[in-house]
Amino acid sequence: NIRKTNADGSIGMSGSLTANATIDAYTPYAIMAPLTVKSGVKLTIESGARVKFYEWSSITVERGGEVAVKGTIDSPISLVPSGDGVEWNGFTVNWGGRLQLEYVNIEGAGSQAKGAVKSDGYASLWGCCISGSDGIALDGGSVYATNTVIKSMGTAVANSAKLFNGVIEDCDVVNASGNIYNTIIKDCRAVTSGNFSYCLFDNTDYANFNHYGNTSIAGDAKFIDGT
Repeated sequence: NIRKTNADGSIGMSGSLTANATIDAYTPYAIMAPLTVKSGVKLTIESGARVKFYEWSSITVERGGEVAVKGTIDSPISLVPSGDGVEWNGFTVNWGGRLQLEYVNIEGAGSQAKGAVKSDGYASLWGCCISGSDGIALDGGSVYATNTVIKSMGTAVANSAKLFNGVIEDCDVVNASGNIYNTIIKDCRAVTSGNFSYCLFDNTDYANFNHYGNTSIAGDAKFIDGT
């Protein structure tokens, strides 16, 4: 059941996407349940679009599939829960799949230890903001995020995901075996295993981590059992 018109006038999507599709900024769209982008198929979400995600919905990109979510600095894309308290499961990119996110606000995704962006294929983020979930923001060694803000998440970066030139704020765990470069880390509860290069810690407790380059400490940050 790929598309149907909902009572609120939005176009609902779910199931398997077997032909190219575009979500534009002029029509309200909603992901009603898990949506899978099949091999050879591309889903495009255009700048200015606002897409609602219903409970436990998600987008999975299979091998050979592609999802391009490309906003602009003046016309970003918003991916949001369908209502208060709704949890949705973010993006999963299988090996050989491809996901591109540019100037995208992702809210409430990745709950219950799932990744807002989880990839065994290729996933890139530029100028994005991920916020408002107890799950993982960036999960997997083929996730590359640049100029991206991660705020109020359970875990910011995990399982060899990479964040460059970012900001991490108000997260429970900053790093779980990920790689963070040239990033401001502020008002977080714990920093565990992982690699940091040229990072600034502000009002953050951190422990048991590897750091390279100029790793700085600011505010009320503490150094606990680290090197």
